[in-house]
Amino acid sequence: MKNPVRNNRSSAGATRPTKGHLMKKLGLVLRQIACGFVVLVLAWATYQSAVFMNKPIQEIDFVGDFDQDALAQVKQNLSAYVGRGLFSLDLEALQSELEQTPWVAQATVSRKWPSNLEVDLRQHRLVARWGSDAYVSDEGIVVRGYNLEQELPLLQGSGEEARDLLGRFRLLSQALSQLDLSLDELHESQSGDVRLVLENGIQLKLGSKDLLGRIQRFIAVWNLDLHQRVDQIDQIDVRYARGLAVDWNKGVEQGTAQIHIGDAYGELARR
Repeated sequence: MKNPVRNNRSSAGATRPTKGHLMKKLGLVLRQIACGFVVLVLAWATYQSAVFMNKPIQEIDFVGDFDQDALAQVKQNLSAYVGRGLFSLDLEALQSELEQTPWVAQATVSRKWPSNLEVDLRQHRLVARWGSDAYVSDEGIVVRGYNLEQELPLLQGSGEEARDLLGRFRLLSQALSQLDLSLDELHESQSGDVRLVLENGIQLKLGSKDLLGRIQRFIAVWNLDLHQRVDQIDQIDVRYARGLAVDWNKGVEQGTAQIHIGDAYGELARR
């Protein structure tokens, strides 16, 4: 008797899952759940850390080189930041706000955990007045919003960069210092002509060319003769090629006001 033939076609395309295969899938699912849990824990920890670090600002410390009398307005403005979160504060925006203060040249703001803010301020060092309503710092920056009682030299220009005019002022001041004369004012016209006013009230007209050379010519004549007649002089015009002209004060008797200098700045000859 022949053995019956089994028909396995119906089961050829299906394989019953083994125990090992099921465990592998379960392990993958558990790993995905674990990863998600870790991400949630890290997010929660990050949030809690941020909350812990972002303590309310309790005190603002001011450091740097500045006049204490000028600090009152800044302190009043920054008092609004007390109580805000230390780490949620936009430091760059605050620095920019501080540098809008007229006397502040540079501001640096930093966090001092747990609850302090440190503000480092550098004040403009004003060295001259700029026109009638502003000042010039030692870096040649025009600063407005000040009202100083201190007497400072005056710079007056017409569309001139303050930095350039300040450099010219310093150059001419240094040249005049050898005569113990101080420069009180420097005026520059639209055409570039420079006029100086000395501390003794004497005005010097230098023109627009060879300013240093003309100052040296003035110095030579001053040493030879003019230093003896300071009270008699109103203004001196140094725009001549080889000499200068003196305008005397009213009441001073002078035959002629023009002084000519020889090739070697020799003896004065009045003509």
